[in-house]
Amino acid sequence: MKKALIIIMVAAIMTASLAGLASANTEEAASPYYLSVTGTIVAVEDLEEGFRVEIATPDADRESRAFLNITDRTVFPFEEELNVGDAVTAYYLANAPMILIYPPQYNAAVLVNGKPADQDVRVDRFFSMDGQDGLYLAQGGDLAFRVDENTEIILADGQDFSDGQFDGRRIIVIYGPSTRSIPAQTTAIKLIVLFEDAVTGPLPIDPDQGGTPIQTLPAPIFPPDENIDATGWPILVNGTSVNAPAVFQTDAGIIMVPLRATAQALGYDVNWDATLRSVRLGAAIHAWIGNTEVHVGRMAPQTLTTAPVLVDGTTFVPLDFFRVIGVNNAYAFEGQIVLDTVNEPME
Repeated sequence: MKKALIIIMVAAIMTASLAGLASANTEEAASPYYLSVTGTIVAVEDLEEGFRVEIATPDADRESRAFLNITDRTVFPFEEELNVGDAVTAYYLANAPMILIYPPQYNAAVLVNGKPADQDVRVDRFFSMDGQDGLYLAQGGDLAFRVDENTEIILADGQDFSDGQFDGRRIIVIYGPSTRSIPAQTTAIKLIVLFEDAVTGPLPIDPDQGGTPIQTLPAPIFPPDENIDATGWPILVNGTSVNAPAVFQTDAGIIMVPLRATAQALGYDVNWDATLRSVRLGAAIHAWIGNTEVHVGRMAPQTLTTAPVLVDGTTFVPLDFFRVIGVNNAYAFEGQIVLDTVNEPME
């Protein structure tokens, strides 16, 4: 009887300890940053920008189909060559609006193909755990990793990642055995740090109300919006001047416009999610820091000339963002940034 009681007490203590560990620093761990879909490739179709993969997915007692959109931004942790019959898992943004069509389509941020049988993969945003030095917990709350001298740590393009700052970043974690605790704990075999999460300091509470600036990767080189220097030009929305942070222009010539004040002048409610680093205009327009995709209602994702960035706590978007979301005219002209929803679109 005493032995049974001791076993029960030990089990209770272990359960309480694991629950405490799981609750550490889990304010952001309500839901995963990425969701996944798994299936077997049945067709691969080349597109102008990347390709589309059709997969058969298990669904109860029948076989369903889904499409995976693959671009040059999709990260392959293992094999990049895709063949009919390969079993793959695609990770996509959890908060991305779904296009209500069948078969469903997913924009693959990460595509796992050719995974070794003795390894597992988790893709999520990870946060350091309070009181657990060197342990990083997935936003989904189910896995925590640590690194040792054997852990390979690289960026998405294969270059070494040297600054060692994992807190708040989106990471592909490749690992082997893990504990049966809650959350499961493991020592990572390999970490792939995704580009859009190159951050310094804590996430700001609101991009237009101060906070530690977030460092983003240099913008890719695109043709400039205009052969001009629009730095500091005022913004006019439907003929009215907007009080907003100063417009600037990237080294590549891309005109960057402060989002919140400009969008509000256009009549949008603007909401910022610090955990997901996303901006929502109204109910149907979504954009993310460091991501060139914009989701507008149920339409296919649109691509910007360069990704939104944070500068001194303010979100800036390229001028073509407003063209993508349906503003009739958005252009730089005679010393002004002009946006209007009244006049016919200019040719």
